[in-house]
Amino acid sequence: MATALILPVLLAGHGFSQTVRYGWDSHTTVTGLRDCVLGRPDGSIVGFNRVEAWTRLHEIAQRRSPAWTGRVTYVPNGETTGRTWDIPEPRLDYYIHQPSYGPGTPALMSGPVVCRTPFATMYQTTR
Repeated sequence: MATALILPVLLAGHGFSQTVRYGWDSHTTVTGLRDCVLGRPDGSIVGFNRVEAWTRLHEIAQRRSPAWTGRVTYVPNGETTGRTWDIPEPRLDYYIHQPSYGPGTPALMSGPVVCRTPFATMYQTTR
């Protein structure tokens, strides 16, 4: 009888801990990328392969540091240039790849790793 009661408790505890871990990793990724972006030289252009996250990260960085002069732009998987809304951004100084949003652009991931978070990695581009 005790074993029959322990199993559901263990399963529920495991599910809860996985949910908490995912939430923590998401938070750590956002704050880690924010701090990494803000630590780049003034005027840096950062590409991100996550379609809805580039605008969020840009806004988060601006709110944290209103004097920040960099930009975060969207880079579709496989492309080597970014775009801010519909405006092309041919220069990229850094590239953030989040594997859960596609294979990224290998040509932009050949430079040194600048920052690593639980869900994303930022590279310095070699172009």
